[in-house]
Amino acid sequence: MAILGFTLIAVIGTALSCGCVNAQGDNVQSAGAGQSSGIGGGNHANPVSPVSMSLHEASEELAFMKDMLSEMRMQGKDVSALNAIYRDAKEYYKQENMAEFEQSLSSFYATCRDISMA
Repeated sequence: MAILGFTLIAVIGTALSCGCVNAQGDNVQSAGAGQSSGIGGGNHANPVSPVSMSLHEASEELAFMKDMLSEMRMQGKDVSALNAIYRDAKEYYKQENMAEFEQSLSSFYATCRDISMA
């Protein structure tokens, strides 16, 4: 059971550190705004427009969110708050409202972090 919790924390930490989510929920920008790292670089911090996520990326995030929900449910965690956020994110995805989707994504990861730390 401890291994699953450790794995979950590692996954959330990876999501936060790779720029999937910023802890404050803001868009992530590189220090050299206007420059992007080359293909194959480890940290792809590109200048961020108000809507920076493609539908394909959002689809991948939804799948990851669903996996996280399953993992936390198997650990016996209360995922009711996460389910609500996931449903909202899924609806924003269907509406192609990426700005709201990204806010839901940030909220989802923050809630995951809070639940896993409890």
